[in-house]
Order: sequence, then structure tokens, then C-alpha cells
Amino acid sequence: MQTLRSDTDTLHTSDDGRYTIRVVKRQRTKPLPDGARYVGRPTALGSRFKLKDASDEARAATISTFAEDFADEGAWEPKRAERVAELLAELRETGELTLACWCAPKACHADVISEYLLTRA
Repeated sequence: MQTLRSDTDTLHTSDDGRYTIRVVKRQRTKPLPDGARYVGRPTALGSRFKLKDASDEARAATISTFAEDFADEGAWEPKRAERVAELLAELRETGELTLACWCAPKACHADVISEYLLTRA
């Protein structure tokens, strides 16, 4: 998987280049881009882990904790499993997805979701 982070978004691409997932910033003053899927709180894919502070270390630790939790598919709530299946089907059909979270373009749990989807597409 390749990841390119810019000032406005993050682009994840599968190793074979067939699939892309863009993670964009959710903004109160602007509507989501067409087709974007919000994955923040309180959605089924939202992280239940909050940043302790704004440091890069706290962000990395929170993302790591989410990644460990997300990797345990057997413990997923039914809504989470359903949403992941929907996104995976859409990615396979269209070759691309746009996810939205308040954190983007900074590293966030949406990067973990993107990696999961791209490795299974």
C-alpha cells in the first residue's frame, strides 16, 4: 500500500494500483464531497479512543490502540461488520472510496480502515 499525505487529504493506493481510498477532512462549514462516507464518531466505524492531547505521540498511540481493536474482527459489533462489508463491496465495484473524518489530513483511524479495506479488495 502506498500513502500520500497532502495539506488537504490523504490518498491510499493498493500495491497493484487498482484501488484508491482518499481520506478527507470533515468540516462543519462545508458539505461532504459527493460520495464521501463519514467514518467519525458516532458512526459504526468511529474510533472510541480519544486523543489525550494534540501531540504526535498521543495521536500515534491512539491510532495504534484503534488498530489493535479494529484487527479483532470477532469482537466487532454487527453494525461495524455490515458497514465494512458495504465499503469493501463499493471499493471492489468502483475501485475508489472517499472517507471523511475530522482529523484528516493528519494521521487518523481512517488510515487504519483504509489499509484494512485495501488489503482485502
